[in-house]
Amino acid sequence: MNTFLIGTGLMQSSAMQAASTARNIANANTPGYQRTDIRTGDVVPNQAPAQPPLAAAPLQANRQGLPPSNVDLATEMVNLIRVQTGYELGVKLVNVADDMTQETLNIKR
Repeated sequence: MNTFLIGTGLMQSSAMQAASTARNIANANTPGYQRTDIRTGDVVPNQAPAQPPLAAAPLQANRQGLPPSNVDLATEMVNLIRVQTGYELGVKLVNVADDMTQETLNIKR
């Protein structure tokens, strides 16, 4: 059962990291936007965060000349690959937990 919880927690964490990275990419050219980052340790499996990471709004651009955003697209693309790998690992863990449960049930028969 722990394998299942670890897998779903990893998938949840990866989804939140992907959303944060997607928001960073979408706002790469928004003046004054500050990059957000979610680290794996910031997410508690199977528990909603106190404040959803999507609630963070970028700074509003004004005509007084905000600095350019601090988003590096190359870094964000690397993050997407890392997040995808983490999500795939979570799916594999859930599949292993399912296979183990099925084998346990088959032994009992």
